[in-house]
Amino acid sequence: MVDFIEIKQKQAVVALADTLNYDEAAQRLGITTLELKCQIESLESKLYLRIFALSETPALTEDGRILLEVIRKALHQKTHPNRLTR
Repeated sequence: MVDFIEIKQKQAVVALADTLNYDEAAQRLGITTLELKCQIESLESKLYLRIFALSETPALTEDGRILLEVIRKALHQKTHPNRLTR
């Protein structure tokens, strides 16, 4: 379902959701805050949905929570291909 999403965009969503801080998430990924924001905005544009609420402090939208769950499962499956996921 999310195979068309670039791995760096998946990682950006997870990092930002985990930290809820643009600077910390960017540092975790080894990129600039601007690059992180651009990756998130590009993905939101591609999917025609808002993943994070527009505010100074990032917060997942309901669509963002659903997408995060799907991305986490996809990343887990990619790193553990022989395990079944629920």
